[in-house]
Amino acid sequence: MMGKAPCSFAVPHQTKRDSMVTQPPRALRPAAYLLLACLPGVALAVDTVSDLPGPAAGNESDLPSSSSPWGATSEARLWTAQLGWVRRPFWGITRLDDCTGSNCATEGPLLSSLTYMHLGGQQGLSPRITVGGATLLQLFGSAAVPSLEAAVPDLGRPRVMDLHAFGRVTLLETPRTAVAVVPWVTMDGSILGAEGNGHSLVGASTSLAGRMVWGVRSNSVTSTSVPIWTTIAEVGVRSTLGLDRDGPIGTRQRIKLEGRLGGSYMVTPTIAAMGELQLQQTEVESIPYFGTELRAGARHRLTERLEVSGMLGWAPTRAPGDAHPRLVMGTRWLPKQIDNSIEGSSNAVTLQVVDLQGWPVLATVSDSSRTVLPSPPGLPGETRASLPTATSNVWVTAPGKATRQLIDVRNRPTAQDVILPPAGGNGLLWLRIVDLDGLPMERARVRLNGENLGMVESDGSIRIEGLSSTLAEIQVAAPGFERRYVRVQVAPVTEQSKPERIQLRPPIGQVTVEVNGPSGPLPKAQVSILSPVADSRTLALNDNGSGTTILLPGRNLLRVEHPGFGAQEIEVDISPTRIRSETVRFTMRPAVKDGGTIEMIVTDTDGSAVEAARVLVKGQELGRTASGGVFRIEAMETGALPVEVTAEGFRSYDTVDVMVEEKSSSEVIAPMSWEAGSVRVLATGPEGPVPDTVVRFAGPESVDSRRVRGDGFLDIQLSEGSWTLTIDAPGHDAQERTIEVRADDTHLEVVEAVLLLEDPEPDVRLELTVLDEDGSPVRKARVTANGQFLGTSSQTGQLLVDGLSPGPVELVVQSPLHAVTSASIRLREGATAKQSVTLNPKPGIVRIHAESAGEPIDAFLRVLGPRVYPSVRLGPDGVREVPLLPGEWQLVLSHERFVIETLDVEIPEGGGPPQDLYWKPEGTQYGAILGLGRVPLTIRTLQSADDRPLDSSVRLLGPVVMPSQNTGPDGELVLDVRPGAWEVIASAPNTAIVGATADVGTDEKVAPVVLRLGAARVAVGDVDVVLNEVVEFETGSAQLLPLSWGLLDEVAHTLQVNPGLVRLAIEGHTDNTGTDTVNRRLSLARAEAVRSYLVAQGISPSRLKAEGYGSSMPVADNATDAGRTANRRVAFRIIDQSEAPVALSASSTTP
Repeated sequence: MMGKAPCSFAVPHQTKRDSMVTQPPRALRPAAYLLLACLPGVALAVDTVSDLPGPAAGNESDLPSSSSPWGATSEARLWTAQLGWVRRPFWGITRLDDCTGSNCATEGPLLSSLTYMHLGGQQGLSPRITVGGATLLQLFGSAAVPSLEAAVPDLGRPRVMDLHAFGRVTLLETPRTAVAVVPWVTMDGSILGAEGNGHSLVGASTSLAGRMVWGVRSNSVTSTSVPIWTTIAEVGVRSTLGLDRDGPIGTRQRIKLEGRLGGSYMVTPTIAAMGELQLQQTEVESIPYFGTELRAGARHRLTERLEVSGMLGWAPTRAPGDAHPRLVMGTRWLPKQIDNSIEGSSNAVTLQVVDLQGWPVLATVSDSSRTVLPSPPGLPGETRASLPTATSNVWVTAPGKATRQLIDVRNRPTAQDVILPPAGGNGLLWLRIVDLDGLPMERARVRLNGENLGMVESDGSIRIEGLSSTLAEIQVAAPGFERRYVRVQVAPVTEQSKPERIQLRPPIGQVTVEVNGPSGPLPKAQVSILSPVADSRTLALNDNGSGTTILLPGRNLLRVEHPGFGAQEIEVDISPTRIRSETVRFTMRPAVKDGGTIEMIVTDTDGSAVEAARVLVKGQELGRTASGGVFRIEAMETGALPVEVTAEGFRSYDTVDVMVEEKSSSEVIAPMSWEAGSVRVLATGPEGPVPDTVVRFAGPESVDSRRVRGDGFLDIQLSEGSWTLTIDAPGHDAQERTIEVRADDTHLEVVEAVLLLEDPEPDVRLELTVLDEDGSPVRKARVTANGQFLGTSSQTGQLLVDGLSPGPVELVVQSPLHAVTSASIRLREGATAKQSVTLNPKPGIVRIHAESAGEPIDAFLRVLGPRVYPSVRLGPDGVREVPLLPGEWQLVLSHERFVIETLDVEIPEGGGPPQDLYWKPEGTQYGAILGLGRVPLTIRTLQSADDRPLDSSVRLLGPVVMPSQNTGPDGELVLDVRPGAWEVIASAPNTAIVGATADVGTDEKVAPVVLRLGAARVAVGDVDVVLNEVVEFETGSAQLLPLSWGLLDEVAHTLQVNPGLVRLAIEGHTDNTGTDTVNRRLSLARAEAVRSYLVAQGISPSRLKAEGYGSSMPVADNATDAGRTANRRVAFRIIDQSEAPVALSASSTTP
């Protein structure tokens, strides 16, 4: 029954039942005033009362729909978003026109339910003034009145319900109480835009309102000052002046009293449970009513700034109308932590102080004189302090907690927690974390006995007082660096207290690649990483054209390609002893169509790769070498190109002409000579580099003392004359070396010293001189005392060591050109032991002489034969000695001014006496020293049981990097390789890793390498390398039996294809037969014998450590023969592994 009578309003009567007042849910807090009218045949009036006091509260104790006088006390932004659902949100009376009697009007809900979204935000203009805005969006709803639904079919569709703007002025705010005035204006059109029969349903309105609220807050804390309970009580009064769109100002005027009692409980440092009771008394058109609502919810801070929350509400008393439930899910984008900005005449800083479990701590802040600083009010969980102008470093403490120093607190990120451990005495923990160059590590994190202490200060330090005096376990970690585990003594504070310096080092093999073109970075360049023992992989670059990765120890090849540019390759040699990161830079150049390739191999006089050598063509730099000394560039212009090579610390390599032909490669070798007086000091302790190691120089001129780098290296240039170098470090005994610098020196003088730890007991100085059979000094001789490596002799054959213990000492001295020599001496307390050791030459020494017209030739020597030997310069005197194993060898001699020539030499079994070879070239040439070309090498892999072909993975270790390849189903692979000694290693699933040496000469007749693969006897586990057979020795001896050679060969091949096994301990064990002293000596001797065998197979000595445990670690019962047999063993324990991807060995397993 819907008539066509003109629109009419249902004016509220003076009785409550006749009123058309409705109370929307608290979540609809922007709604202030609503008048519905003008339905054909239906007159509807609804009066709503708002519950919004102002902006969304910054108080963490509030529910998502709560209001509070507390808010952010800084110039910060706060954004909120809420999604809610409410049952029966609006209540009113509908009447039919032209109807009389009691049945013409119906009182009840207008909507049965409503799903809405509330969006709001605020901006602090000052610590006490905030402005903001909000909007209420109806997502969907359903009408409860059938006639209303029929008249307005789109009533429940999405629409903007209202908009409002507000301000807040905080009159008083402390951590315990707050008073605020909140004015606001609301543009109200709750279901604005709903149309029915051509008529607008809603008459929009505007209301002006003000609110004054006073609140009291209290915290319940534990003995550790962590707030657990927070309770809030508030009382407020509100006045509203409404303006209808079609009516005069003042048509509605309300006075409203309200109250709130709530609390929160911190379940965890980031999760809180909350509840509250909302009370309100309102009078509308002189009709008073009283309403309540119970609310319960929780909030969870996901990140520093993002918080989610949920709330369930229930109104048991509500007038007019009945009880209703509602559900609100909200999220808040919290303000940035309060900046350390100037507040008045002093600087106010905000700190997030927590305990070890992450609970907030109410702390106090003191200056350097320990005077407590004023604390302005802040948000719950914050510690604030007003700093005098000159104060930058402060102390933070709390009841029951230790005291921590903060450095440059004004620039400290507020989000960075200040973690206070429990107090336990007067002990001081004072650390300074630095990198290899001594620079502070600002991003380092520290753990004390497993407990997180957070980040260090801006100077790399962490200083905490009030701890228990004890020996503490410290763990330090930082992005891009290896973790360090050290023990530090926490001792009472004294005037002599100083920080413990902890150096962080990057992981072994860490390399950063930078790729640039003529116009800047090339982030889309493709970087491939090739290794002889691992599958190739790619490296992604960032927008700056750089990327960081970790390479396997050994030789790696980096290849960069980009459309329009010639591809480039740079070789990187990762040494297990190198602990500095390396940066490899590529400068791409436009490609030349049908161009050629130049490959530069840059070495020093002893065959070591030259790093950072600049390769120039026509005076323009093409690129630089890395630690591998090889640089290759493709798509170059063709013709005769002048090539020059320069490097810091080296004599310039003369410009040579290189012929580059179309689509072909020109390999150029540039052997460079060091500047005279080039000295490199490598100073370490028994366990690695020693911080604060200093080298002092005494010689022809004054040279300041120098501190070695964090990796133990120091490079220096000394003038001609005699020099004494003293190497010392705190807590270690010193060493000395004497060197002679001559003007014609072309070698790098390397001084290697291992500084022994200081011992409170009296120690002895050893002065050792190493000589050859002619009485000439021997340089680079390695010296060990009772198994401890001490260092190498200088070019004068001299080595001086402090810190040795009195008693018998077994000296072992070895040199590349001399046989290993042992000497037993006794060191006496308080005396200086002077000892000389004479070394005999190794068998198989070949002495090469090069001269022309009576003048020596500093020729370049390449040695091709059964073993790899570095390519070297003979030296200014044209003479060089090389130790060769039995077999046939080719000696290739070259020079920039002479024609290349090959000399053949055969070393008999046993080595034989030294041989002299002479090179007297007749023909001359002027040009570069070129490579020896490529030779085809055939590799076949077979099953050992029946010689059938076996598809295997083949890895070649030799003069250059060659990626691993497969032999395929036919078990055969043909590769073009450079002349030299190649170690060919093959593996297949469930088989042993086998290998053989291929001696590739300059001719093309190379015998095929045939590898037969059988059952695996060696497996790589998580913590050790497992042997499925026993290493056999002669009874009571350390002499290896020949039947174990094959097993140890497989161990060597396993280590070769797994360079990620950086260091292993070879453990020798015995049964309990005999005395402990005899068993320990025998077990150590056997471990040393295995180590020596593996070193002879090409494994770096730095990867192997021999240890003897005697009978102290049995794995079986020594009471039986079988148990004693099991206890007599050699084991391989993994000490250190690379973080780079380890080669996938076919026999790898987890035991």
